Amino acid sequence: MQELNGIYTLYKEGKISSKEAVKEIMDKVFRQKQFFGLNKLEEDSLSDFIVYFYPQVEHFMKLFDESKSSFSTYLYGVISSNLQTWYRIHYKNKAQDMALKKYAIEERVLETAEQQEKYLAEPKTKNGTDFTVAQNDYSEKLPKCVKSIAPQTKLMLLALKSVYFLTDRHIYKLSLFTGFSRKEIENKMKHLNALMKNRLAETKMYIERQNAEYIRIKKAEYIIRNFPEGCVLYRSAVSARKFHTKRWKTQTEKLRKYKKICPSNSQIAKVMNLNPSQITRILEGPYYVTFMYGDIEFGTQTVEKGETATVPSLRPAATGGWDFDFTQEIERDVEVEWSDEAA
Repeated sequence: MQELNGIYTLYKEGKISSKEAVKEIMDKVFRQKQFFGLNKLEEDSLSDFIVYFYPQVEHFMKLFDESKSSFSTYLYGVISSNLQTWYRIHYKNKAQDMALKKYAIEERVLETAEQQEKYLAEPKTKNGTDFTVAQNDYSEKLPKCVKSIAPQTKLMLLALKSVYFLTDRHIYKLSLFTGFSRKEIENKMKHLNALMKNRLAETKMYIERQNAEYIRIKKAEYIIRNFPEGCVLYRSAVSARKFHTKRWKTQTEKLRKYKKICPSNSQIAKVMNLNPSQITRILEGPYYVTFMYGDIEFGTQTVEKGETATVPSLRPAATGGWDFDFTQEIERDVEVEWSDEAA
């Protein structure tokens, strides 16, 4: 440790500045981790401790008394003492971070649930009353998807897409409106929820990994902003930022695939004994825009979800027009009627 003693001597004699001395001293500490008892720290913890200790080095250099020990021995004692203090702070912060991460994950899951509520929307009658008041009207309120599939089945498909978030109240109403018994619905839910449990666990795992990589990136950026360019820690932080940014992007991409905690169309198809392509069209399109002239089907357009239909080039009558807003995005099968009064 004579090098450390030499650095202090140069500082005391005014041959190097305090900032230069601190940089050189911390470079030696970083390279001699085992001597200072830092070798057992993980990479992230070591960086945290260096960031914590670095601003204090100059202060401890001024407090050093040459009559009591060598500078290397003094520095060893100072680091040991500060390491114990840092441990207490670190584990306190770690406990808080874990609580915040848990909260963040729960918020992400709740956000996902909110995004899926369109599948669980309570049907209403035309006058706005609760759907239970007018049970016989419910088929008119459902999207006109695949005509060959009964409205009751369509409703069940939409509910199963959000199976992870179904409650007893939803089950009761599904049984009432679809004709499926409560036991049938619960068996379908049990099968799909087993799949969703795994997906939820994977989602939480990817969120935790994404958060961890983000924290490491910010830590590296802090070091880059506040430490001298020539020091070992600075160079290490530059490499760490590049490495963890790449890993953060990887975790973000994986998480994007698990954004919706819902079963796949093929999984729902199995429990409903349907063709997966039928379910895909109900939920994802493409959709049919059917043009009706009275009771006559004048023509049909196939439109992708979110796209718009076009005005047919042919007209069924010399006067009138199609009673439809052609700027409207198509989200389901639609019937457009000819109106003698439309322009």
